[in-house]
Amino acid sequence: ASQHIFDDVVRSWGLQPIKMLHGGWGVSFVVLCAQGQDSVVVKIPFNKQKFTQELCALRAWTSARSAVVIPLLNYDKRGVLLLPFVEGRTWGSEKPGEKTANSQELVAFVKTLALPVPERGTFESIYDRMRARLNDSRRRVRYVRDFCSIDETCIDEATRMLDRMASDGHALSLIHGDVYPNNVLVSGSGLVACDPGGFV
Repeated sequence: ASQHIFDDVVRSWGLQPIKMLHGGWGVSFVVLCAQGQDSVVVKIPFNKQKFTQELCALRAWTSARSAVVIPLLNYDKRGVLLLPFVEGRTWGSEKPGEKTANSQELVAFVKTLALPVPERGTFESIYDRMRARLNDSRRRVRYVRDFCSIDETCIDEATRMLDRMASDGHALSLIHGDVYPNNVLVSGSGLVACDPGGFV
């Protein structure tokens, strides 16, 4: 089904496929294409929920005219995104003589990704996500307490911290919940978040 949709959008958008950039079950297909003189990327997330989340996030960032996220050029409701191709390397890739990212730089970059939550689109709450992970950790820690230093008291304290953060009265922001060096490109225009799938 994805191949049929891909062939259809290639024809309707006037694209010429060049090479597969990424492909893996459960993630997405990413194909480099030519559109006239421009290089573009066709991305096909494997499930509808991931496509909807990425589409909402890309619409929000494109509307905000943010330079730190690759903008949305076009989309097909069947689950296809069209993005400009950004030349560069991932921040996590090491080359001889080049300085790699440190945690302070990464945190500073993440702060540039905050936006007011748009009215259009549904986004997962980071509070709900972290609550679910803490509950899962609480179940797991009972089985590994003899092998690690984390116990229920750590989970309890983390839960209290999360509840305090959720009730401090700050305005809701749209942030990227999956920023790590290999999800960030180093390009001629600076740093660019290349995968909007983690927006919360």
